[in-house]
Amino acid sequence: MHRIAFRPATGDVLVEIQLPSETIVPAARGYRYVKSRDETTVVPRPEKERKEIYSSVLAQVALRTVHEILAGGPDEWSTASP
Repeated sequence: MHRIAFRPATGDVLVEIQLPSETIVPAARGYRYVKSRDETTVVPRPEKERKEIYSSVLAQVALRTVHEILAGGPDEWSTASP
């Protein structure tokens, strides 16, 4: 969900977006098959790596949001009361 509002009196653009939660980054980095036991085990992703990936996702969402706002322009924004 997102909302964009433009305040003509001040020239402000108000943006509200719903960001994904940290759960979008998988806890598993991968999977390994152990032939001797005929089982698949999880290769965990380090917490630091999960946080870095999540930070990158947030940065990408922010940049994309700014791009969409600038590409659209005030004609596509709702007008918010001052």
